[in-house]
Amino acid sequence: MRWLDVSPRLAIAAAAAFVAAAAPVGVAGPWRLSEVGGKVGCTLSLTEAPAIGGYEVKAPAACRLAFPPIKGVSTWSVDGAGSLVLSDPERRRIVLLQARSASLWEGPGPDGGDWRLERAPAARADSPLAAGGASGR
Repeated sequence: MRWLDVSPRLAIAAAAAFVAAAAPVGVAGPWRLSEVGGKVGCTLSLTEAPAIGGYEVKAPAACRLAFPPIKGVSTWSVDGAGSLVLSDPERRRIVLLQARSASLWEGPGPDGGDWRLERAPAARADSPLAAGGASGR
């Protein structure tokens, strides 16, 4: 009897294909992260690029500085209850946000504050926000 040798690349590709088949519609894109009632915010990019445990999150340095727990975030997903989950590379949940509308998620941040994630307009390529810069509100 011959054993089927599955390479790690093939296994990752198969897992990514499974995740891609279950992609939440309309969530990927730029999102503005802020603390509820706060003045500082930054733009995260929730991508459609498959990653282990969900999809890739792009968090610029300004976001990681303004919101230190974001340093550990690498993926996003939507759980069975419809909540947005931001996780680390080991699939540990860092942030769980509840949908308030199609363009607004809120929930407790790991730093003790209440976080808000709002759909951001697509930034122009020459805009500082295109690079995900942090800014005051």
